[in-house]
Amino acid sequence: MHIPAVLRAYAASSVLWLVHFALRHPACPPGILSRFAGGRDLPSRRLALQNPACPREVLARHARHEDAFWREIVAENASCPQDALAALAVDAHPGVRGAAAKNPATPVNALQKLAADPDPWVVRKLAANPALPEALGRRLAATGDGPVMEELAANPACPQDLLAALAAGNGGFAAALARNPAAPPPLLTRLAAGEKTAVRAAVARNGNCPPILLANLAGDADRGVRAAVAANPRTPPATLARLAGDGDGTVRAGVAGNTSTPAAVLALLPEDGDYRVRARLAHNPCCPAGAVARLLEDAYQTTRFRALVHPACNARLVAARALVLAHSLDRRGREILHDLAYHPGFPPYLRPLLFLAGRRVAP
Repeated sequence: MHIPAVLRAYAASSVLWLVHFALRHPACPPGILSRFAGGRDLPSRRLALQNPACPREVLARHARHEDAFWREIVAENASCPQDALAALAVDAHPGVRGAAAKNPATPVNALQKLAADPDPWVVRKLAANPALPEALGRRLAATGDGPVMEELAANPACPQDLLAALAAGNGGFAAALARNPAAPPPLLTRLAAGEKTAVRAAVARNGNCPPILLANLAGDADRGVRAAVAANPRTPPATLARLAGDGDGTVRAGVAGNTSTPAAVLALLPEDGDYRVRARLAHNPCCPAGAVARLLEDAYQTTRFRALVHPACNARLVAARALVLAHSLDRRGREILHDLAYHPGFPPYLRPLLFLAGRRVAP
């Protein structure tokens, strides 16, 4: 697979933002993450420790770090070993305990202890944990604490009867309930009929929203609601095809990143004038190979680098684009040719052209 090889090349770059691109990627090789987790550049170190692919032994070592900042970063990572998370759950620093409280990988016995934490902020983080045991959720609900109840209202682990009770209240938890992927469709339908734009947008983003309701919300006057519909994988393909022609770029960007968007629609989006649309398209694993080929020559370099790690960006495609560019080495062609050279499919016999064309200036 070409993706790890490209990410290794990015990580070896002298361009810092490209290194950070590699460290954020979920397929970043563990060896790269281990190296940067022990490096001197603090942003790079943080990104490496936040990546779920970071080796467990590296996370365990940083869980014992003398600086609470790094312990908190590790406590947020779901790949952190359970014994390390159990120790972080009783850390002296409330920020560290709060991070462990929200982590779905934290052991249940540690979560039970956190329910009695003296810091209300930590308890609120616990209420947001998607792996919260039902008995513990009921125990937190019995406190009646407003912020805790709001977190429970948005938590998919919240028991259905508690959700029903919160929905029957004074409406203060409408936005939180609308975000909850465990909220039943009838509740989402009722919330979508409200006047608050933020609530309708939350319903439109909900992974449990019925397709017929999403089709109705696609005609909402608010662009934020339409953008949420456009990004929801449950939105009907016909609706997504219609939203691809929306006048707002954020809406079209949602369509471009949606794995449910028809391939024929995705194939047209590399020509969109809004860079956000093309950037989201490069992230979409369902983007057709022909569209990926056009994105490799996008006007924005960040989009080109995203396209290089797309699953459809194979050696044949890269070689074909490189050969075309080699026949016309204008300034833009030189820049793109240098970018394509990060891919293992770049033809070796064209590498001398990279020197003849001159060193690319980093953005």
